[in-house]
Amino acid sequence: MPKNSTIKIALLLLGAIILGALLREAMFKVAAKKTTTSYVPALQINGDIKNPLTLLDEAEFDSVDFEYKGERKRGIPLASIIQSTEPITEKHEILFIGEDGLSALIDGSNLDGCHILLSENGWEAINLLHPVSSNVKRLKEIIIIAPDAPLNFGVNIISQTENLAYFTPGQLYKETGVQMPYFEGTSTVTNDGGQNSVSIFTRRQLYPLRDLVDFSEAEQFVVMGAKGETLYTSDPGFLQVNKNFLNYFSLDRENEIIENVKGFMIAPPSRSITDLYHDTLHYLQRDEKVLLLFLDGFGYHQYEYAKENGYIPFLSTLPQAEKALSVYQPVTNAGFAAMITGKTPDENGVYSRDQMDLKTPSIFAMAKQLGKESALIEGHIKILNTEIEPVLNIDLNGDGKNEDEIYSTALEYVKDANYDLIMVHFHSIDDAGHSYGDLHENTMEQLKVVDGYVRDLVEAWKGKVIILADHGMHSTEDAGNHGEFRYEDLIVPYIIAEGGRIE
Repeated sequence: MPKNSTIKIALLLLGAIILGALLREAMFKVAAKKTTTSYVPALQINGDIKNPLTLLDEAEFDSVDFEYKGERKRGIPLASIIQSTEPITEKHEILFIGEDGLSALIDGSNLDGCHILLSENGWEAINLLHPVSSNVKRLKEIIIIAPDAPLNFGVNIISQTENLAYFTPGQLYKETGVQMPYFEGTSTVTNDGGQNSVSIFTRRQLYPLRDLVDFSEAEQFVVMGAKGETLYTSDPGFLQVNKNFLNYFSLDRENEIIENVKGFMIAPPSRSITDLYHDTLHYLQRDEKVLLLFLDGFGYHQYEYAKENGYIPFLSTLPQAEKALSVYQPVTNAGFAAMITGKTPDENGVYSRDQMDLKTPSIFAMAKQLGKESALIEGHIKILNTEIEPVLNIDLNGDGKNEDEIYSTALEYVKDANYDLIMVHFHSIDDAGHSYGDLHENTMEQLKVVDGYVRDLVEAWKGKVIILADHGMHSTEDAGNHGEFRYEDLIVPYIIAEGGRIE
């Protein structure tokens, strides 16, 4: 073989070896780069919003090009991200939180020039028209804070007579919390006759209620959750932010965790609307007849106002009403169910207007077991599915109301000696409260009409009488409403009296 050919072959082989080495190195670098960039940290968008968001990929939103420090960059307009989460109020603040705890707070009313992008610094906030200190690298969370959020969104702290304080998930981020180890459990494995155990803890950011509100003189609290969970406790415990709602943790960190807690009442009344079931059963077991007068939407503050201003002349002659605690949600289905089952909504299954079926027996079932005859006098629709069918009443005389028909039917049943238990559900106080307001003169005048109906029924009944409401009513800009964790909605009158038959 010619010498030149040998040299050429040698050079080709050497070149191939060098090229292979370079290719392997390049492939290793590419693989290494893929390995180091394949993990994308999650960016959480939480707070006072309807739709919490976990951002994992820039492709989830349309990106735009912009220039920053002489470089062309591409990122997601912050406004489009915030809009997709549906903040609960138009006016809000934006809090950026980095992995190292560095945080920046800006006004959310003008987000022009604000971008979120994924870079070598992880998720990054670049705000072109804000001070440079608002640009946070390695973003972990974006929190939307509504300073003037509606009361039905977060957690309310109330007493029997006052709405004391209010916190939303977003607002809590501006308060002082504590990092606490929270015991989750212990697991044990056996190997070769020996055992190894591990205890699991999670570190949680908790907010002690005693640091948020002055509870110095309070000895008892009641805590309620969105599904009607009700916990009586001697210590208020802690709050924890969970995306767009708050969780409750008891002080001992072992007993109760209530997800989506709605409120705390300081020094709640000793009575509850669930007492109706137990009091009625007690009287029936003693062979006493019981008349239950259910005044829908009649709060204790309305009772006091009406009594002071002469709107309830008959009710004012009866024993002073006791304060009774309703349930969350303070709406008719939930309150009605709690009254007749003696159970809170998380137990009886009715915690909003959407449920009608009871998971626990009602007082009508217990009356039947005792061989007692029962009747339920209702308006024009059935509210709950109970063990007896309600006697429905429509507007027969065309006056636009069926309250007079309810009264007439109830009076017939009350005068029938065959019934041991009768429940009469009057609706017009609630209707007037929604239309005019809780303390409006028109609402009070309708209360006076119902007071007259109550007088006739009580005087025609020979036996025990229990008068109470399912919930109260609070004032709004337009008229009145209920369903929130506030004292006006949750504190109702509870009266036990003796009936007397008219001769």
